[in-house]
Amino acid sequence: MMQEFMMTDLAKEQEKKEVKKAAVEKPEKVILRKKAPAKKEPEVYKVAKGKSITTKRGVKAEGDVVEASFFADGAETLDRLYKKRFLEKK
Repeated sequence: MMQEFMMTDLAKEQEKKEVKKAAVEKPEKVILRKKAPAKKEPEVYKVAKGKSITTKRGVKAEGDVVEASFFADGAETLDRLYKKRFLEKK
């Protein structure tokens, strides 16, 4: 009885080694890391020629650079002013 137990124990160890060896040689699943999406540079806007706008940081005149953080609504205000041609993309 003791010999049977030792044989099954040895067989289990041998099987574990074979499984590990097979996993190293031929992995079934290859885990690929996802690449981080390319960071977009924030669009830079400047005040259009002949225009001026009021921001949280004061009045910005022709040619001044404007960011979303200058407005309470952020990017929404930038888009709206760009559509109305108060801003130009740099």
